[in-house]
Amino acid sequence: MGDPISQLMDARRSCEGVGNRRRLFAQFDQIFAEGVGDVLDLPTSAARSLGPAGGGFRLRSLTMTNWKAFRSGTVQLGIHDTNRPLTLIGGNNGNGKTSILQALTMGLYGSRCSIEGEGLGAGEGGGRRTEYRLFIERAMHRPAFEAGERMIQVTIEFVTRQGLLEIERHWYLDDAGRFLEEDEELVLRTGEDRDIVPVPADRELAEYYEETISRLIAPPSMMPFFLFDGEHVRRLAERDLSEQVRFGIESALGISTLKGLVDDLKDYARDRARDIQADDAEAAAALKWQAISAERERALGDLIEVEAKLHPLQVHRDEIVQGLGALGNGTYNDKQEELHLRHGEEAQLRKLRDDLRLSLTKHLPIALVGKSLLAATERSLKQGLGESLAAPEGLSALVGQLRSLEPRLDFDAEKLVVDRVEKAWAALSEKKLPIGHAYLEGHRIGPIVQTMADVRKEGMEFIRDSLAAIEQLKASISARNTLLSARASADQERERLAGELSTINSSIAVLDAERRRIDQALGSIEGRMVPINAEWEKRRALRKVSSPMLVSVELANEVVMIVNRAIERIVPEYYGILAERVTAIYRQLAHKGVVERIAIDSRGMVSLLDRQGRDLRENDASAGENQIFAMSLTAAISELLDGPLPLIIDTPLGRLDTQHRERILRFLSGRSVQAVLLSQPEEVGSAYYRLISPKVHDEFHLEYVPSETGIGGTRIALGYFERHAA
Repeated sequence: MGDPISQLMDARRSCEGVGNRRRLFAQFDQIFAEGVGDVLDLPTSAARSLGPAGGGFRLRSLTMTNWKAFRSGTVQLGIHDTNRPLTLIGGNNGNGKTSILQALTMGLYGSRCSIEGEGLGAGEGGGRRTEYRLFIERAMHRPAFEAGERMIQVTIEFVTRQGLLEIERHWYLDDAGRFLEEDEELVLRTGEDRDIVPVPADRELAEYYEETISRLIAPPSMMPFFLFDGEHVRRLAERDLSEQVRFGIESALGISTLKGLVDDLKDYARDRARDIQADDAEAAAALKWQAISAERERALGDLIEVEAKLHPLQVHRDEIVQGLGALGNGTYNDKQEELHLRHGEEAQLRKLRDDLRLSLTKHLPIALVGKSLLAATERSLKQGLGESLAAPEGLSALVGQLRSLEPRLDFDAEKLVVDRVEKAWAALSEKKLPIGHAYLEGHRIGPIVQTMADVRKEGMEFIRDSLAAIEQLKASISARNTLLSARASADQERERLAGELSTINSSIAVLDAERRRIDQALGSIEGRMVPINAEWEKRRALRKVSSPMLVSVELANEVVMIVNRAIERIVPEYYGILAERVTAIYRQLAHKGVVERIAIDSRGMVSLLDRQGRDLRENDASAGENQIFAMSLTAAISELLDGPLPLIIDTPLGRLDTQHRERILRFLSGRSVQAVLLSQPEEVGSAYYRLISPKVHDEFHLEYVPSETGIGGTRIALGYFERHAA
C-alpha cells in the first residue's frame, strides 16, 4: 500500500457529488483491508498531506469559446516583466469581467471550485453538483446555442516552474440545453509543442490531471486567495479577524479537505461498527475506556483553554518587561544630581548676565563707534593731552639751575624768583581741552583715552566670550530640563507599567496554579487508563478473530486521531509566519499607520498591536479598514505556497476610499508578482491610471457588440479605455 492518506483522499475525490455513500465506504473497506501493515506510516502520511502546495506560476493566456458573453475571445499576455507586473482589463458592468474570472476558475477546477473552494463569489457557481450543472448550462453563449453549437471550451495557459502547462476543458450540452456531466473533458498539455500529459497506468485520468493542477498551480482551496472579486474581499472582511486567519491557513494547508475526510471516516466507522457485536465483558470495558477517555479529553480541553488564556498574558508580560527596560534605570539620586547641576548653571547664568550688563553699560557706547572714527578720536585726545602737560621733573631742573647762579641771590630774592617760576610752571601745566572736545569739560582725559584702548583690546573680547558662555549655559540648562522632563514622563510610565505588570503577574499566577492542577489530574487519569486499556485491548483481540471488520473500524478511528493531531501540531507553526507577512502588507496598505504589529497566537487569535503593545481591536474599525486587513491576509496567504501566486481580481477597489485605493494600487504595482485587474472605468480612471501606468504591461478593454437578431456579445480589444488612458 502506498501513502494511506493519499489513497483515502483519492477515494473521496472519486466519489464527490455522489449522493449514496456506499460506494465511498466500499473503497474505504478495500483500502483498510490492504493497509493493516501500514498503520505506522499514518503520522508521516498525515503530516505530508498538510502544507502549502503549488504556487510560482503566472497566467499566459485565456481563450473562451461559447462562454457566457463571449462567442470567442482571447486574452494573450506578453512575456512577464517583473518591473511591469500589471495587466489591465477594463469593462463596463455587464460586459464580461466576471465571466473572465469565472472562466479561469471553472477552467482550472471544474466542479471542484464549487465543492472544495469558496465558490465564485457571485453566488452563481457556489454549492454542489446541482449548482455546478446549472451554472454550466447558463454559461453557454445563447446566440451560439441557437446557431447549433453544443460545446463550451475554456483553454488556459500557465507558465509554471516546470514550463508551459495548458489546461483545456470542454463541457457539452444536449439539444434541450442540459449539461451532459459524463461527457465533460479535461486535457493537459505541456511544453511549446503542447504534448499531452501522460497518465500513469494505475491512475484515473481525471483524478491524475486534477492532482497535477493542484501540484503545479494551486489546490482548489487556494482559489479565494488568487482568483477573487472585490465582493469576496468585502465578505471576508465581515468575518471576525481570527476567523479570517483560520480560514486562510486552512485553505493554504488543505485542512478543509482533510477535515472533510475526517468527517467521512467518522461516519464510516459508525456505519461499520453497527455490524460488530461485542460481548458483555468487552462492552463494559469499552464503556470504561470511553468514560476515562472522555474525562481525559475534558481535562485536555481545560488545559488548552488555560494555556490559551495564559499565552497572551505571558506575551504581554514580556512586552511590559521589555518596555520597562527601555525606560532606563534613573534613580532618585540621579535626579537630585541633575537638579543640583541645573541650579548651579542657572546661578552662573545670572552672574554672567549681570557682568555682561555692566560691561555693556561701560563699553557698548564706545564699541558702537566705527573703527575709523574711534581711532581718529583717540589720536586727537592723545595729541591734546600731550600739549597740555609739563613734566614735573622739568620744574625741579629749572629751580636747581636758578639756585646755582653766581653771584647767588640772597634768601628773600631767591625765594621770590622760585615762587614766580613755580607759578609760571603751574600755568603751563593746566589742562587744555583739545580742539573740538569741549564736552570733556570737567573730565579727566587720561582715563577716557585708557577706556577707549581697553574697549578696543579687551572689551569686545569679553562681550563675545560672555555671550558664548551664556548660550552654552542656556543649552546645557535646556538639555537638563529635557532630561528631567523625560525622566518625569518615564517615571509616570514606569509606574503605570509596574501596576499593569503586577495585575498580569497575579493573573498568570492563578492560571499557572490551575495549569499545574490540571497537569496533576491528567497524570492521574493517564495512570488509570493503562489497566483499563489493557483489559479492553485483550477483549478486542479475542473478537478480532471472529470480526475482521473491527480492524477497519479501528484503523479508521486511528486515521481520524492522527490527522487531528497533525493539524493541531502543524497549524500553529504557520501562524507566526503568516503574522509577519500580514503585518508587512497591512502597514503598506493602511494609511493611519497606528498598527505596529499583527500578532497571531497558537489558536489563530488575532491582535492588532500599537507601539505600546495595546490591542487596537478594542476600537471599532471602519469597513474600509476591515477590507484592508482582508486584502492583506489574502496577499499574505498567497505567499505561503512554494512560490507566490498571481492575483487576478475583479473590481479590485470596491468601496474603498481614495487613500486606500492609492495604497492598494501602489502595493500591487510595487510587487514583482503578476496581477491582473478587471476594472470598471470609474475604478481605475485618469488619476489612478497615471499612477500605475509605468507598471502596466498589457492592456485590454471589453466592448459590447450588439446583434440585430437578438442578444449581442462581447469582444476583447487591445488597449485600455481611451478617455481614461489619455
